[in-house]
Amino acid sequence: WAFFIDTARMAKERGDIWVIGYFLVSAQLTVYYVALRLVEYATQFLSGAVSMTMPLLAADYAKNDLVDLINKIFLFTRLNTILAIMTVSGFVLFAEEFFKLWMGDTFQYETAYFLCLIVLIGKLTAFASAPICGGFMAINKPKPLAAVSASEGVASLTLTILLVNL
Repeated sequence: WAFFIDTARMAKERGDIWVIGYFLVSAQLTVYYVALRLVEYATQFLSGAVSMTMPLLAADYAKNDLVDLINKIFLFTRLNTILAIMTVSGFVLFAEEFFKLWMGDTFQYETAYFLCLIVLIGKLTAFASAPICGGFMAINKPKPLAAVSASEGVASLTLTILLVNL
């Protein structure tokens, strides 16, 4: 199941670049990729900051302490949600100016800002729900997670194709 989950995750995370590159010109792909990279920097930082969840959840499951496992899933989901809201707030306030400073006045920073917010909402929704996915992995139930990952990958690719062709 891990291979299936990783394949679906790759389709979800990198399929958009392939679709945009195929249907649009490279200049538009560059604007999208700049926005995507800024979001990825933020999500990598956030994921690294809370990467202790999986060992703690697995330890509770190994001790057969399901009450503590569920409490930790709720706690980490709340923590991730708070961090996601703070990150979105920071991006709303500062990302457009950051793009302007980073890439210059001639870069389509308004478009990059708009794309950044769209991508950010999706990535941080996944970040906020990551403890739930970690709970499935900790209790050795990857099948529901694989189904969710596959549906996310198909939805992401489908929406990207539809939006690019508008």
